[in-house]
Order: sequence, then structure tokens, then C-alpha cells
Amino acid sequence: MVRIGDGVTGLVPGQRVLPIGASGLWQQFLLRPADWCFAVPDDLSDDAAAMAYVNPLTAFRLVDAVQDHFGDGAGRRIGVTAAASAIGRMLLALLADAGFQPVALVRSERAATRLAGDFTGEIVTRCAPPLDAVLDAVGGAPGEALFRQIRRGGAFVQYGALSGAQLDPALVASRREAVAFSFLWLRSWVHAAPRAAIETAFRRSFEGIRAGRLASTVESIHALCDLPAALQRQYDPARGGKLLLAP
Repeated sequence: MVRIGDGVTGLVPGQRVLPIGASGLWQQFLLRPADWCFAVPDDLSDDAAAMAYVNPLTAFRLVDAVQDHFGDGAGRRIGVTAAASAIGRMLLALLADAGFQPVALVRSERAATRLAGDFTGEIVTRCAPPLDAVLDAVGGAPGEALFRQIRRGGAFVQYGALSGAQLDPALVASRREAVAFSFLWLRSWVHAAPRAAIETAFRRSFEGIRAGRLASTVESIHALCDLPAALQRQYDPARGGKLLLAP
């Protein structure tokens, strides 16, 4: 933070903050209200701080949604699509902590092998067994196949559409009485939640990153002028971690 306005308390020039709640971050300077700036602990690197927002806070909200639906874990089987991704791994850990039985759903044996080094639970690459709920980042035909298999009284929470498509509304309507469907968008929660709730979520995120449970693997860092190469690598199935852009 380079400069603060009159009357701002709790922040000082030179302090690192996460400015959230707005777009426009692709610029050298950003003017934001102090209420939308959250201090970053000194012991977190810039790289770790840059990844402390969207994935961890989304993961918290997804697990909260499952807990709100079922009340408690009680061994319920919760499928996580794209489970080898950074947020997928976070969800597997958080669900287990909450007493659920997470089931990792991945699209390839390569992803399954990579995930097996960190996750000792059930990993599925093909037809998923019956599930009580699904946290879905894929949508489209793969998501629809999973939606059909959820047990009555279950839940399906979609938070992404890696396939490029949403679920068929007619399918969702056909199981309305059996399965609760919802779509989670972190931005909606951030703009509705009190600042204290967001501060608490960030504290959980920072603590989880320190402990390694919510840390994201970084494969490489690219200069901004090397953006085409970074984008090409982003869509490589063999990619083994996050790609960061350095200004």
C-alpha cells in the first residue's frame, strides 16, 4: 500500500494488503476503499498471499453449503470434481476435517496418480459410485452424469464450468424434489457478508497456508511479457501446479 486517505485507521503506508471486491487489478496503482483492503501477515510471501483469496474462501463456502444442507458429516460421501486441482485438494482436506467422506473425482489416471501422493481416500476416474452430494467445477455432460447419481435428499453445488457448459435446466428441474441444486459464486458472498466474516475467512486461509493444508503448488513464474507461453502451459494436461505472472 503506497498511500492511505485521511481518517483511515488500522492500515499504514507500506503495508501489504489484499484489495478485493472489484476488478481492475491489471494496473500499477489501484484506488480502493479501506473497507475492501485486508492486511497480509508479514510471514506470508507475496506468492502465497496472491493465492490466499479466491480458492481458499471458495472452498470454505462450499463446505459450509454442504454442512448447512446435511447438518453434520456423519460419513456422508461427497464427490469433488477436478479433485487434483488446487481447490479440489483443499476441498478434500476440509471435507474430511468436517466429518464427511470425500470422494475424489478426476478425469485421468495421471491425475489420480498425482493425487494419490497426498490423498489416501477414494479416487475415481470413471463411473462414480452413489454419492450424497457433489461439489462440481466442471458442469456440462460430466456434471449431468453425476447429478443423476446423487442419492435422494442430496445436494449438488456447482461453482465452475470447466467444460464450458452449465447443467441442463430440464434435468435439474426433473430432480428438484430429490436433489437440492445451487450455484456458488464467491463474489456474491463477499459483497453480502460483513467485514468481520471476511476477516475471519482470511485468518482461516492464512492459517491453512502456513500449515500447508491450503497451500497451492507453484509450477513456474512467468514475466508478464511471456503471457502467451504461460497461457499455452495453462492448458497443458501435464501441468503440475499454478502458473504465476510477475509484473
